[in-house]
Amino acid sequence: MERRGPDLHFQAQVEGPFDAVGHETVARVLKDWASERPSWREALPWVAWTPTSEPSQ
Repeated sequence: MERRGPDLHFQAQVEGPFDAVGHETVARVLKDWASERPSWREALPWVAWTPTSEPSQ
């Protein structure tokens, strides 16, 4: 059974300086996620996301 729903949405904030290392961090996490490698889950500090949340600044 495939799990779906709003309780399964998460967000993470990439620590700065983003221009120096942030892009590589995001690219690595997305590549691992797309390749179904489990390492993306521990790569960033994930927190629950809801549609009413304000974006992190």
